[in-house]
Amino acid sequence: MKEKLTKKYLTPAEVAELFKVSPITVRQWANNGWIQASTTPGGHRRYEFESVLTFAKERNVDLELNKGNERILIVDDEEGVRDTLVDMLEDIDSVEDIGECEDGFSAGLMVHSFNPTTIFLDIVLPGLDGVQVCKALKSDAKTSHIRVFAMSGNASEEMIKEVMSYGAEKFFQKPLDLQQISNEFGV
Repeated sequence: MKEKLTKKYLTPAEVAELFKVSPITVRQWANNGWIQASTTPGGHRRYEFESVLTFAKERNVDLELNKGNERILIVDDEEGVRDTLVDMLEDIDSVEDIGECEDGFSAGLMVHSFNPTTIFLDIVLPGLDGVQVCKALKSDAKTSHIRVFAMSGNASEEMIKEVMSYGAEKFFQKPLDLQQISNEFGV
């Protein structure tokens, strides 16, 4: 199921697999107008991935997209922090790929090409800070599903509260407790 995170359109069978139902049920949802579908020139239905996410969210269904196919983006201006996280995360079976960048602007560009499931986001960054990046990610329907783990060694309490209010899932104090981070991935 790893390829589904990067595909724009899904087949009825792929959507059915995500929801653990039959493809016939997915077709009925489309017939009832509950989930949007488009039709290929050959007459086959296709479901836009973002529409599938919206449908699941409206019904409080956890698709468990992050199980076994983590694509992690590390955004930190300190190379040592990025290297430490990469070394630790590479040993986790559920991690499929790891990307890195050193500022908020680059993070915004990479989000759309790398398609991360989780972002480790330093709050204090040059230029566009982590708080602004988190706010932008969580306010866009195409990226709001991405887990954001904020981190910093010198952020103010106000910045930490702000990034959490915008939707960061956790905050990690630097220097990082690698066992605490491993626990987030069931290790």
